[in-house]
Amino acid sequence: MPIITEYLNTRKVADMNEILIQKEIDVVIDVRWSDWQPEYFRSAQLAHLCKINATEYWQYQTLGNPPTNRPSRANPQFDWKIAKPTYLTRLKTDCAVNRAFNDLLTRIAQKPTQDYCLICYCKTQDPNLCHRFWLQEYLETCLSEFLGEEEF
Repeated sequence: MPIITEYLNTRKVADMNEILIQKEIDVVIDVRWSDWQPEYFRSAQLAHLCKINATEYWQYQTLGNPPTNRPSRANPQFDWKIAKPTYLTRLKTDCAVNRAFNDLLTRIAQKPTQDYCLICYCKTQDPNLCHRFWLQEYLETCLSEFLGEEEF
């Protein structure tokens, strides 16, 4: 049950299609706060790409990283050291977010032999700077406890 992460920024549809095929992804989990960009990867388009590849598409917008927890023009001095703890606290304490997380956790646990891919917009590969890595780590920890397995 590997859970990998990918990004959409700067990628073309054909590139994303190739990644899904090469990595034999069974389920794409869209964890973008907003799907407004890139336009060709709005939720409906991404779901259609998945359908063409016989890949399931699950959208969990609630698990996205809110704009208040990342740098912006209004907050250019954003402190990245607080981003991950803030995101994880939100997963655990915000009722709607926690409910979505538990739903996702349960769905993955019900299909433990499938390969999953968390997708968001940003293309950073630095696990300190993107919520898809934080979510991946937390999911794997919770799944390990939930299923009683050491690692995935």
